[in-house]
Amino acid sequence: MPELAVKDFSEALGIRVEDFPRETRQYIQTNDFRYCVATGSERETQLLRAVRALFSDLSLSGPERLPSWEKGWQETLHDFLASGLDPKCLIPKFVRKNECIRFRGGLRHACRPRL
Repeated sequence: MPELAVKDFSEALGIRVEDFPRETRQYIQTNDFRYCVATGSERETQLLRAVRALFSDLSLSGPERLPSWEKGWQETLHDFLASGLDPKCLIPKFVRKNECIRFRGGLRHACRPRL
């Protein structure tokens, strides 16, 4: 089962491995970043969802969305501080657990529905 390592994060973000803080490297090395590649019917289902979303009433980004963006991040900050600085509270509410993402030319998702 493939797993993301510090090198993979480095390449994806365009940051040299040695420029990651030591704590970040340790976090990546000690946590489960295994992923599964969506294939077959799962891949087709995810692609169909994406196409349907493109033809739905999506909110457009832009200056008029700034108040909504600020409100969302204010809520995230409040939750983070109220939790005693739990990093899990920094994940924005619009991020759904175990969603497929496009990464390195394919659809991937965490093997454990943590992210």
